[in-house]
Amino acid sequence: MRRFISLRWKLFASYVVINIFGMLLLIGMTHMMVVGSVSGTVTDPNEPMVTEEEALFVYLVDEGVIASAVTVMIFSVIVSNEFAQRIIQPIKDLSLASQEIAHGSYHIRLKARAEDELAVVGRSMNQLATSLEQTEQRRMALLSDVAHELRTPIMTIDSYAEGMIDGVIASDPANLAIIQREAARMRRLVDDFSLLSRAEAGQLTVNLQPLDLAQVVGYLTAQFRPECEDEGISLVVNLPAHLPLVYADQQRIEQVLINVLVNAIRYTPPGGTIKIRAELHPGSVRLLVQDSGIGIAPDQLPMIFDRFYRVDASRSRHSGGAGVGLTISRHLMHAQHGDIWAESPGLGAGSTFVIVLRTNGVS
Repeated sequence: MRRFISLRWKLFASYVVINIFGMLLLIGMTHMMVVGSVSGTVTDPNEPMVTEEEALFVYLVDEGVIASAVTVMIFSVIVSNEFAQRIIQPIKDLSLASQEIAHGSYHIRLKARAEDELAVVGRSMNQLATSLEQTEQRRMALLSDVAHELRTPIMTIDSYAEGMIDGVIASDPANLAIIQREAARMRRLVDDFSLLSRAEAGQLTVNLQPLDLAQVVGYLTAQFRPECEDEGISLVVNLPAHLPLVYADQQRIEQVLINVLVNAIRYTPPGGTIKIRAELHPGSVRLLVQDSGIGIAPDQLPMIFDRFYRVDASRSRHSGGAGVGLTISRHLMHAQHGDIWAESPGLGAGSTFVIVLRTNGVS
């Protein structure tokens, strides 16, 4: 097993070695220069190269230089130790912080000691810790929400099944339809997480082909119109007469539109309006789903496509959903070389989801 030597001692040793070589070089050069200057004054070849007085002078100069070098060496050792400590301490802080984060302590934050490369790494570490802390909070909220989402259908299925076994509840199509609806609710939740897992692993498959977007919008709005009427929401569709074909996967586009429409209905109060329109751009079509709902605060817009993020957690829990629909939609659009984003003037002013689909490659 190799012996562990700290980086601090390696830096300190390197400073000391450099200083020793520097001092030895200084002493040697000084000695040579002094001897050369003394011996260079001899003009008679019969005279000795160096007199006793000159030898004493050389000796005294050497002693003075050596004493000065030792003094400087001692001072440099002290300074080198301090410099090594100042350099290593931020690295030790980073190391300890990374270990804490690795063990799940996401609350830790580093303080910058100076504006240098290590300070940049420290800020990045703080951002990482903040991101992980927020993700962990959402994960805990998700576990609570999933338990809440599953509890209701499970209890409904359990009570109806028990009632049918006891003969209290009739096994007629109406009651069986209730059980089927609750089972479908659980299946949708499981399917959402399965799809999100595959999307984040880069395992989504898409079948891009020319697609009539107006036909897809017409089909889905026909499905959602009864629900909108039950909620007292007006659903308005205004598409150009000659909308070009888009290059997309029909099933995936339908998933994205369903997620966006479900969100619009969920956050639009009775008496509100949902408008679907399209804009033509070079090489693409932008489908805009605009609602008159609760809106989105400017600081929340960058986060609404993050998994488990909810604009209004209390309403989401009441309305259902796992908080991954928009995350899935973003992955689905990127897989089709498209895009999706949200716009909102602010809280209480509604929101608009923009879905970008390519027309390139479509004849």
